[in-house]
Order: sequence, then C-alpha cells, then structure tokens
Amino acid sequence: MVMVSQLMQVVGKSNRLKILILIIIGFLTYLNSFHNLFVWDDSHFIIQNIFVHSLSYIPQIFTSNTIAGAGATSDYYRPLTSLSFAIDYHFWGNNVLGYHLTNTFLHIASGIILFLFLLRIKFNKTLSFWVSAIFLVHPVQTEAVTYLSSRGDSFYSLLFLISLYLFSSTIYLRKTTIPKIALLFLSILSFGLSIIAKETALALTPIYIGVLFLYKLQNNLSLTSLHQKYRNQIITIMFIFLLTIIYVIIRINYLSFHNFFNFTGFDDIYTRSLLVRFYTFCKVFFTYLQLLIYPYPLYLERSTTFVLSPISPFVVSAILVFLIVFFLGILEIKQKKQAWILFGLVWFVSHILPASGIIPITGTHHENWLYMPLVGFLITTFSIAKFIFPKVVLPKYKKILTFFALGVVIIFMYMTMLQNTKWKDNITYYEHNLKFVDSARVNLNLGNAYLGANMDDKALIHLKKAIQIKDIYPQTHYNLGKLYQKQGQDDLAEKEYFSSLRLDPDFIFAYTALINLYLKDQKFDRALPLVQTILKIYPFDVSINLLLASVENRLGNTDLANQQIAKISTSDPKINNLITQIKLKQDDLTSYVK
Repeated sequence: MVMVSQLMQVVGKSNRLKILILIIIGFLTYLNSFHNLFVWDDSHFIIQNIFVHSLSYIPQIFTSNTIAGAGATSDYYRPLTSLSFAIDYHFWGNNVLGYHLTNTFLHIASGIILFLFLLRIKFNKTLSFWVSAIFLVHPVQTEAVTYLSSRGDSFYSLLFLISLYLFSSTIYLRKTTIPKIALLFLSILSFGLSIIAKETALALTPIYIGVLFLYKLQNNLSLTSLHQKYRNQIITIMFIFLLTIIYVIIRINYLSFHNFFNFTGFDDIYTRSLLVRFYTFCKVFFTYLQLLIYPYPLYLERSTTFVLSPISPFVVSAILVFLIVFFLGILEIKQKKQAWILFGLVWFVSHILPASGIIPITGTHHENWLYMPLVGFLITTFSIAKFIFPKVVLPKYKKILTFFALGVVIIFMYMTMLQNTKWKDNITYYEHNLKFVDSARVNLNLGNAYLGANMDDKALIHLKKAIQIKDIYPQTHYNLGKLYQKQGQDDLAEKEYFSSLRLDPDFIFAYTALINLYLKDQKFDRALPLVQTILKIYPFDVSINLLLASVENRLGNTDLANQQIAKISTSDPKINNLITQIKLKQDDLTSYVK
C-alpha cells in the first residue's frame, strides 16, 4: 500500500500508458521461455535442494549456504532468493511455468520501478522510458531472467530500486501521503532485503549519495543548505552504509561457509593478486562493452586469459575510457549544472564492482552481471550524446530518434526471444555453449544431460573429455560412476565414486551412490563408515538415522542398532512400523538413501 500511494503521485495518464507498454513488451519478450525446462545449476538451487522443497526448512535457508540443501558447498548466501524458490515450490512443485512467471514478473517490476525512479529524479521523460524499455528487452538480460537460478539479479534489483525510489521521494516531493521518516525506514529495510537477495547490493551506497548530489545541482543548493534540509536523508545513507558493514562482519565471522574472500576455490595468480584481477577486469570491460552495444554471441561459460601487466593495451584503454567519461561528466556539471553522465558512471561502477574481481568469484565475467550495469551504461551513453549533440534533442529530430529507438527495441526483442530458445533444456543449451567454448564444465554438464536422456555413448565421450581438459569437478566422476553402474560395471562405478570424493570429501551424492551400491551387494561392513559419515553431515535426517540402525543390525551389532533407534523420537506410525521391520531385518534397505 505504501508503494501504491507513492506511485499514484507520479503516474499520470501518459505515464500509465507507458507503463502498460513496458508490461506488454516485457511479457512478450519472455513469453516463449515459459516452457523452458530447468537448466544447469537449477538442479542445485531448486530440483535437488531439499531446503526449498518445504517451508519448514526456512531456518536452514537463513543459516546455510544457498545450495546446502542439495548437499553442495558454496559461499553464496542468498536466503531471500532461496525463500522465493521455496514459495514457488510450495505452489508449483516441479512445474517450471511458475518459476518462469516469477522471474518475468520480477524483471518487469524492476523495469517499471526504474522508469518511475528516473522520472522522480527528473531525468529526461522520453529517455526514462527508452532506458526502461531497453532494460526490459536487451538480450544480455536473458541469462538473468530465463535462467531460473539467476533470479537473484532481478530480485535484488527490484528491492534496491524500491529502496532508491522511496529514498528519492523524500527528497523530491514536498509532501507525501506517508510520513517521510517512515519512507526512509522502509527504504533502509528494502535495501537490507536486497543484500540477502544477492550480495551485489553491498556496493550500492554511492548511488544514494548520487541522488542527493543530483538534487543539489538541480536546485542550486549549497552543501550547508543540503545538510540542514536533508539531514534525515544523510543519516539514512549512513545507516545503509552501516548495514553494509554489519552484513560483511556477520558473513565473515558467522556465515562464511567456504571462503568469503575467494569464491572460486582455486589458488592461482588470479586469486592471489588484486592487481591481476584489476588488470584482467580491464580486458573483460571491453567484452562487456561489446555485449552492451552488440549482444552477440551470448553463452554462459565465459573465460579469458589473465592480464599480468599494468601497461597492457586493455588496462591503458580502460583507464582512458573511464577518464574521458569522467572528464565529460565534470564538463556537464560546469556547463549545464547537471550530473547525469557522472550519475550513470557511478551507477555502472557500483553495480559492476562486486563482479570485477575485487573478491575472486566463480568466473571472470558473466552476462547476468550486466543486469543492472546496463542501466548505468544507458544513462551515461544517452547523457553524453545529449551533452555533445544538444541540437539533436530539438523537436524536429524527435520522430527520427523515436523511430530509431523503436527499431532498437524491436531488434533486441527478437534477439532475446531467439536466445530464449537456447535455454530450452540442458542438451540444447550445453550444445549451444559448446559452439563457443570447449571447457571441462560444459562437457561435464553436456555429458550429464546426455546421460539423463539415455544417450550413453555421447555421455561417455563428453564426461571423459571433461576429465581430460581439467579434472577438478567431482560431478564428472560421479556421473561416470552412474553410467558404469547403469551398464553393470560396478567395479568401475565404485572407482569413479571414490575419485569424486577424492576431489571433494563432502560431495554427498558420491556417498549415497556408494552406499546404495554396497547395500545392493549386501556389503554392510563397507557401507557402515559411509553411512556414519553422511550422518555427521545430516544428523537430524530420520532416514539416515534409520539406515544406520538397519546396517548395524544387519552386521549383528544389535546393541548399537537399538541405541541408534532410541535416538529417534517420533509418534509417526509409519516410522514406528519401519523400526519394527528393522529389528526383524525385514526392511527395504534401498528405500533410505536416494
């Protein structure tokens, strides 16, 4: 209701029509993605993640890493996004349509709030619409919208934009239907929620400062006057910055699941040197620039060679581009008493900074990392064009510019729709990626997709190729083990499962596969230590506790079995019946571990 009452103050009839157009083009752009299946890490984030399969796991969602429910380890902590998956699962189960609807809704909502925010801070009305329209249909957004696991991008963006809109409303509106102090509190709250939707929000405090600076220039206020009139807004910015610091402290000391300062898990020259990461980002910057201007080709698995020298052409050129834009921004302030160029630059840098390598993360660059930097790029680009070619904005050019912008939107819509089809299913998408990059991870996932489609010969080729390229993924050996077991080659399967655990001792799926393998052959003595190990990982899992009791009983350790059964407190008649079967050695051992 707060948002509705605030929105009504800015949404006139003409703006309502524009919002309707934004909704329509956003919906049409992603309509053909609604029946795409779960792809890539959707298995870890949704399908195999037991924490999102029941709302009773909400405490675990907020105290564990994002994919802990799938038995995997990472240092990502996005509980609000995981909770949204849990809500989707509650209503939709494994029906992929519901998840796509949510992703598309979040994306369209972000585009609408972006449009209203730009209007609120008095950005050019026409450009506000086209920035929002391009934001909605740009092909580089596909990975953040069509790929379900990337929901964190649109979710944190929506919450951040709401926070920014409420904050700016307390500055630009003389009167509000809701007390301004309440709006500032809600702004802080929304920002805090954006952090736990995705960590990128941690770097966004400078944008709030940018809003104040814009207002200062627009109203020719002195710093003293700004401080006196907008003390509460300044305090709000301090609270937002403090919230950022508190979050970082909590993550480092209490919610660091792997290595908060190195998400990659690797130890190489890139992860060890901040300068190398900066130099490499300067190279990546030009890839990003190309994708923002001409978004082709688009694929998920991107890599680049590291840049080791500060005099690399990439480093020198990137710094030069930044200095030129910064210089134009200063000229705009001096000559026009406006700061749109610098505001767009601050927006771009703030959003791209978390993915720049300041902290090593899962790759050097991904398309979804451009989700919100695109806005800063558009604001800066349009503002530079307006500053350098001021006559172009005259009414006589309006039709030409509108026609050109409409053409860009239509082309981008078509490109995005085409890219949506690449996400149809795992095989389609991995084959698409393999056209551009022949990496271990792409081969691993393509092999796994072939395995799931019973295309065993192709699966074997790509899984072995993944190991040949770079033997670092436990999943590769696990999938090979499943393939060999499927073919009746249990000895080879066992070997691959242990190879999986050699790479990652906490890889839960290899334990369950080995346990099932041993239980099938009644090798209870070999299954026992593995059951004990996974029980340490999931100490409260009733099925695993029952399995341990059953295995102990099969080995003749009746006292240990009874002690284990005594630890299980339940009034469930099914479990009590199962305990009786365990004591009689009549239970189905294969029913415990899936």
